[in-house]
Amino acid sequence: MKFCCFPYLAVLSFITTLTFSLVNAIDEETFETKGSTIIVQTENTTDVYCQSIIGCADMCLSDPQCCVASYSKGASTCRIDTSERCCVAFETLDEWSLIQRNSYQGRPIDCNDIPDTCPSGVYKVFPNQTEGFDVYCEMNIDEGHWTVFQRRENGDVDFYRGWNEYKSGFGNPNHEFWLGNENLHSLTSQHNYEMRIDLIDFDGNTAFAKYKEFAIGDESSKYKLTGNEYYGTAGNSLEHHNGHRFSTKDSDNDNHPSNCATLFPGAWWFDYCVTSDLNGQYFLKTPDSAHRGVYWRSWKGINYSLKGSLMMMRRVLN
Repeated sequence: MKFCCFPYLAVLSFITTLTFSLVNAIDEETFETKGSTIIVQTENTTDVYCQSIIGCADMCLSDPQCCVASYSKGASTCRIDTSERCCVAFETLDEWSLIQRNSYQGRPIDCNDIPDTCPSGVYKVFPNQTEGFDVYCEMNIDEGHWTVFQRRENGDVDFYRGWNEYKSGFGNPNHEFWLGNENLHSLTSQHNYEMRIDLIDFDGNTAFAKYKEFAIGDESSKYKLTGNEYYGTAGNSLEHHNGHRFSTKDSDNDNHPSNCATLFPGAWWFDYCVTSDLNGQYFLKTPDSAHRGVYWRSWKGINYSLKGSLMMMRRVLN
């Protein structure tokens, strides 16, 4: 069964007047849009006959349970989804556009709020005092609900970047990326968090390091790292960096006479200088000199660059 959303003739003129500000604000205030994307049909979706993307957005806005919709002009169809916590799967399909609300009832503040039944993938979260941003939620490892903030896997993304890029983040959350120091601070300043780091070498061996307390300070602290109470199999190569400030090639905040971020190309919470740097230059196993590369000394020594890393946090539920 299909329902009909407005606008027709005089009604169209009236609604267009009322929603003109909505059209102008779709990308900035009320909604975000993405082309060639459709919501996968489930028991939580409803297809509605609709003649405009304006009407589709208005329908989603009028339903407090709707966080996302998709619209096809060719099919004159608006697909509304009311899944819990916006647990929605998407597909690529031409002639469809995704319409996602920036504010809706029950919006998640991190991946803890994503339901257990949801798969790993990219979701939008809304930490306190933010307008929301995309994160990758790892739902399988170690009971899931991890908010991933760093991934290295093949060297496709250049991690030798400056302060502002590390502040705002870069890359693709599905692949290699850094979430952004400002986002890390927004997340860890709202509750208590733990951190897990997963490592893999070029022979397929894996190790992990977990920290029961994890936080990132604000920019005035130079995004100071707190990582306490280690346990795991990788060794605690973060201990040397705990309590220190973040440094990049253009912002030297370490305790070395030179800039550790240029001596050992990367960006990290350097001290004097380095026992780990998972944002280091990518090499195929063997770096060009000691202590360089995707580096975790306590697991692989001073002359080994890892194949991959995954850094993620999870809210500690009291």
